[in-house]
Amino acid sequence: MHTPALKVAVAGTGGLAQHIAQAALLRGHDVLLLSRNLQEHPEIHQLPVIRVDYALPDSLSTALKGMDTLISTVTNTSAQLALIDACLTARVRRFAPAEFEGLLECRPLACPPSRNRFDVLARLREEKHRLDSTVFVCGLLMERFSPGGLVGSGICSPRGHLKGEGELLLDFRAARAWIPAGETRACFVAARDLAAFVVAALEAREWPEQWRCCGERLTMEELVRIAEEVRGRQFEITETMWEDLNDLHFEKEEKGEWGQACKVDMLLAIERGEFDFAPAEMEVPGCWRPMGLKEWLEEGWRNVDLGDAALESQLEKLDATTLRATLLSIAYPKAAKKLEHCIYCHVTFDANGPDAEMCRVKHFGEPSRGTFTCCGTTYEEEEYGEEEWMEPVEERMPYCFEGPHRTVPWEKGDMRVLDDDEYYYKEDGEVFEDDGRKRWWEELVKDVNFQKLRCGEKIS
Repeated sequence: MHTPALKVAVAGTGGLAQHIAQAALLRGHDVLLLSRNLQEHPEIHQLPVIRVDYALPDSLSTALKGMDTLISTVTNTSAQLALIDACLTARVRRFAPAEFEGLLECRPLACPPSRNRFDVLARLREEKHRLDSTVFVCGLLMERFSPGGLVGSGICSPRGHLKGEGELLLDFRAARAWIPAGETRACFVAARDLAAFVVAALEAREWPEQWRCCGERLTMEELVRIAEEVRGRQFEITETMWEDLNDLHFEKEEKGEWGQACKVDMLLAIERGEFDFAPAEMEVPGCWRPMGLKEWLEEGWRNVDLGDAALESQLEKLDATTLRATLLSIAYPKAAKKLEHCIYCHVTFDANGPDAEMCRVKHFGEPSRGTFTCCGTTYEEEEYGEEEWMEPVEERMPYCFEGPHRTVPWEKGDMRVLDDDEYYYKEDGEVFEDDGRKRWWEELVKDVNFQKLRCGEKIS
């Protein structure tokens, strides 16, 4: 069945707005771009565009007269609230705010003062009976990993943080990655695929409160592996635990290092699952086949000189002895990195680095009657009330074990108890004092089922 052409307005003139406008034109819709400055993006002159002033309501309502749908890519809160008012005045049927990010229910209640986006969402809920709306949840744009990042790909202006090349998760050019530790997942999508999804959704009869658009869902390990495969090099990987990210975020805010604080905040958002979701439950009209990350990276970096050819040319001139000495001096400037996999917390760590002592295993049993069923550790049960409140015991005592990583299972004799309060463990012939938080190791090394507990069968 042929869908009648819709009159679609797109607020903004950046890369995402242009992708949406082009996709709408390809599907036969009438498109109008709203711009504050016609000179800022000369490349949009091939598209229908009108100049507006977000501070003048009449300017907006006049431009939107006769429009069926408005899609905003303008993130400024005041501008979006003005657009909502203009839609109501001009009797626009549908509105999609500039919320092309993560799941609404996973976002923290506190948000940056410069962008009180919850005001926009609250207003849309208030006007739901007069103005239909949805939020397109898309995860992370693949353009973050492009040459020049979001700015270089034309998605946004350079104002703000985390918009340049290599500023989040992957630095493809430098072959480096900084990711949350563990089995964290996130969804990724290319901007043009997101635009095609948004335009296809225009033809749906009903809009849900949020529409999930996922190009590819990956673990952080899969993300790095794909980047290494395309780059042809092993990446230098930094993995950081949730608790360390929290501490680092507080430290960066205290020092006023807002760029770094924003980066750590995004890593925390990824860790808590804000960008991890299943595909849309509702069927999107049309045929939507998003590009995978590997294909996107190959296309985005195909014609970029990364300097590898020049390096290879120089290395070919060296004799075998000099080449070996050169590579060893680069790879092992002081002490050789020895990457290992911990069979209990499942983190890759440097056996010669400070993170070798950072194994943390959460309780895998339930707290019951003042005792954790997994390890037998006891705790004081508290009365909960409005006047005297304590955080849940799972937050007060989150870990069964904190100590050194292990690449082989603990065995009988690796730990022994000297008295009721002092616990010791033995490793490589040395005896170390502990603070009493390894009780479950002492118990489990005596258990015939201990071997079954490693590598994820019960420990998450």
